[in-house]
Amino acid sequence: MFHTKSLTCRPNHYLPGATLLVVLVSAGFLTAEDAQSTSGRILTTRVRSRITRLEIAGQSAYGKRNWGPEQAEGPPDAKAPGSNPLAWTSLTADGQIEWLLCEYESAVEARTVVVHESAFPGALSKVSIFDADDNEIVAWEGDDPTPRSKARGVSVIPIKVKFPVSRIRLTIDSPAAPGWNEIDAVGLEDSRGEVHWAKRVEASTSYATPRNPVQGGTGVPYSAAQAVGQPDTPGPGDHDTAWCPATAGGQPEWIECRYKTAQKATEIVVHENLSPGGITKIGVFDDDGNEVTAWEGIDPTPRDEPWGVSVFPVNVKFAFRKLKLYVDAPNSTGYHEIDAVGLRDEDGQTQWAAEAEASSSWGSYQGALTGDLVMPAMPATDRSFQELKKEVESLRKQMKELEKQLQELSKSRKE
Repeated sequence: MFHTKSLTCRPNHYLPGATLLVVLVSAGFLTAEDAQSTSGRILTTRVRSRITRLEIAGQSAYGKRNWGPEQAEGPPDAKAPGSNPLAWTSLTADGQIEWLLCEYESAVEARTVVVHESAFPGALSKVSIFDADDNEIVAWEGDDPTPRSKARGVSVIPIKVKFPVSRIRLTIDSPAAPGWNEIDAVGLEDSRGEVHWAKRVEASTSYATPRNPVQGGTGVPYSAAQAVGQPDTPGPGDHDTAWCPATAGGQPEWIECRYKTAQKATEIVVHENLSPGGITKIGVFDDDGNEVTAWEGIDPTPRDEPWGVSVFPVNVKFAFRKLKLYVDAPNSTGYHEIDAVGLRDEDGQTQWAAEAEASSSWGSYQGALTGDLVMPAMPATDRSFQELKKEVESLRKQMKELEKQLQELSKSRKE
């Protein structure tokens, strides 16, 4: 079994098979005996999965992104159970409660919601519908009818509504159902038995690479620089146009923002686009560089919301041009992303940050403040098919070497 140490890797980025085994054994995370046990076999499974994902990567460069929410649009097309790029997959396996927001071409007098779950099913916990005034109404809540022991399944959820439906939200209790809970398609079945498939789908997070390059030329994806300027993240969920810390709850985080001119602000406005609700304190700095607490308490955006704009009253009387947000990441769920931080005056005018730096950011090398081994992220750039092909071949060779090592370890243990 694994020792009581922590290894943190952002999904999508694995060390190659044999190298990973050596690192784990050398660092004390895994013993030689463990390597040929269940833990060792899990490593080989992960490498096989990595090979599969690389082989199909890049195939949808000009269409739907692999594992993006758009993969849940239209009728089901994932032919076999298991991880499939033709289905939506969340960013983390069990990091937080997830959701899918599905829109249909026309309103449907729906009697059931049909959900095709292609991998690790059983996580569906709630279905909400929206009325003509955009009010969200819970239409069903309970246990997913597809057992978690199944490889895949089609969950048919009966709903009783008195008006046609054109938009619904699925809530996925990801932490309660281990593994990446992948969804291939979401349909509304009408009274005639005809199924209408989602035309447009958004998600809380996704395993896909960002659809668009970083906007505005503000720097490295997910860096503190992404919190500079006006909010530019198009919607809730994981976006590289927002600051994201290196780990999801690994340590307390902070982001420091500086403004062009000193301002006597009455409110501080923070756009939180993913896993909101984690801000616990805001400090501001006077002319001598002394930090003064301007606000402390509970973030006004609830933690169970997909995103939000938190407005904090300022309790200092002097003008300032630098502030520091403190994020209680260990007690938040998932990666807490911040898109923009503004100073609002008594006339309602907002000045957005001109510069920013943070305790950490995803994709950078981080210190071991918590004892975690944080793997650096790969750049969010497209790679050519030839590069992917080379990586697949390299992984295949390392896969064979890893399996050989496991066999030798098993043989030596028996002797």
